Amino acid sequence: MKKQTGYITFSAMMAALAALLMLVSYFPYLTYTVPAFAALFIMVAVIECGLKWATLSYLSAAIITLILAEAEAAVLFVCFFGFYPIIKVLLERIKIKPLKIAVKLAVFNASVLLVYLVVMRLMGIDDGFEGYGKYMAYAALVVGNGVFLIYDSALVRLSYWYYYKFHKTVNKWLKK
Repeated sequence: MKKQTGYITFSAMMAALAALLMLVSYFPYLTYTVPAFAALFIMVAVIECGLKWATLSYLSAAIITLILAEAEAAVLFVCFFGFYPIIKVLLERIKIKPLKIAVKLAVFNASVLLVYLVVMRLMGIDDGFEGYGKYMAYAALVVGNGVFLIYDSALVRLSYWYYYKFHKTVNKWLKK
C-alpha cells in the first residue's frame, strides 16, 4: 500500500470512528463526554498521519457529526473537541510554559463562547442557569477551565500510551 493511500484510508477510518462514537451522544448525560472521547480518534490521526490528514479527518467527522449526531454534542465536537488535538500539536511548540497554558485557555474560552453563542442563541437551547444567580455562568466557566486543564493533561498521557502500545503495529500497516 502506498504511503498516501494508507494515510487516506487511516484518516478516513478515524473520521468514521469519531462520527460513529458521536451517535452515542443521543443517550442522556453524554453530551459533553462523547465529543471528548471522539476527539481521541482525531488525536490518533495526528500521531499516525500528521496535521494535514488529521485536519481532513476532523473535517470529515465534523460534517457527518453535524448531520447525524445530537445537536449540542455536535456543536461541541465541531467548535472545540474535534479540532483541539490538531491545535494542541501547534500549541505544544510554545516553549514558555505560562504562555502555553494561557494560549490554551484562550483557545478553550473562545471555543466555549462560540459554543454558547451557537447553542444558546442560534439553536434556542436554554443555558439552565436561571434561578441560580447571575454569577453561576462565570462559576461554571471557572470550573470548566479547570476541567479543560485536566483534559489537556489526559490527552498528553493518552497520546503517549497510544504511541507506545499501538504505533509500531499501525506504522507497519501504513508502511512508513
